[in-house]
Amino acid sequence: MEDSFISHWHDFGRAFLDGATKPSLPALLGTLGVAISIFLLFVTLLTPDFLATKGYGYFFDGPTDNYAYLTSETLRISKTAKSPQKNIVLMGASNIKEAVHAKHLEQLLQDKTKQPIKVYNLTAGGLFLWEEICLLDKIRNRFRGIVVLQITPTRRLALDRDHLSKGGITRHSRLAMYCPKFDEEMHIAGVSKPQWIGNYFLDFYKFFVVRLPALLKNVVTGPVQWSPQQAHKWRPPTQKQWERSVNHLVKWQKTYHENRDTNFEVYRRLIRYLREDGIETAFLEAIRNPAAEDLIFAKPEVVKIYQEYKSDVIKFAQEMQIPYWDLAKFANFKSEDFIDTVHLKKDKARHRYTAVLATRITDMLSTQ
Repeated sequence: MEDSFISHWHDFGRAFLDGATKPSLPALLGTLGVAISIFLLFVTLLTPDFLATKGYGYFFDGPTDNYAYLTSETLRISKTAKSPQKNIVLMGASNIKEAVHAKHLEQLLQDKTKQPIKVYNLTAGGLFLWEEICLLDKIRNRFRGIVVLQITPTRRLALDRDHLSKGGITRHSRLAMYCPKFDEEMHIAGVSKPQWIGNYFLDFYKFFVVRLPALLKNVVTGPVQWSPQQAHKWRPPTQKQWERSVNHLVKWQKTYHENRDTNFEVYRRLIRYLREDGIETAFLEAIRNPAAEDLIFAKPEVVKIYQEYKSDVIKFAQEMQIPYWDLAKFANFKSEDFIDTVHLKKDKARHRYTAVLATRITDMLSTQ
């Protein structure tokens, strides 16, 4: 009986393989027909509204697909969010994503303020400031409260314009959204405005095509839930990877002076733009592994320019009348709390840091 069962599956496997590798004309026409039908469905039915509601989670290529989540969540907020008394938006790269537990932060803020506060987590690995502008442009009319913006010399103030094209964001391939403010900022940066066709699928086909296999799977298994904390599953870096990461954390000093003022102006325009809608901003400094800091600040020239960076940020924050929070020292981080140079892996450390951040946000809310 067992042999017969296995034999049948072998026969099925051979038949399936023959059909896949030796297509007949009818099979080829059928394949083309299915492909054309899927294409026409995407062109006619796929819209930002659909992705934000009925299609939410179906285009996620697993729980770590940060940019599918960012696109879907931002569109969801822009279409369906209701504004309670205050909202908080967390915005930044993987450093902040792994350091702050958004649901815990939301509960702490509600307990402290006795208000129905909602925390939106719009963080992702490698997120650029210009992409943050796009996200905020979509949701700024849907909430009132505070945007907590990550600030760091590496991927923010020292970043040159060449990284915009290298990161792929000038083609909107990472986020599937129309963002006029993003286009405006890219024009200021010297990048030509995208020529949109006007069809959502065709304009962002790269975003959707690479996720088609995931969509077909998710239609059967159900929508995917995004997992914000992922570092505890990563492999610890090798010695070479650790050294490369430490070197990356000091490379920014070479491009800081030439790009600082230009990038501060981007922040200035964004803060003023949000303030027009009654939204306030706070700067949140990125965190680092104490073991990495010991190596980074062993060089006097790095200490000097980092002190200059801190002074620049504090001065700019005072000018814009926004708080600047560098909270790592209050969370009592230890080297073993981190998986690498900048990402937390332990929940206890994450909750300590989240609690410190909740206190600062509560203080800021009390003054508004």
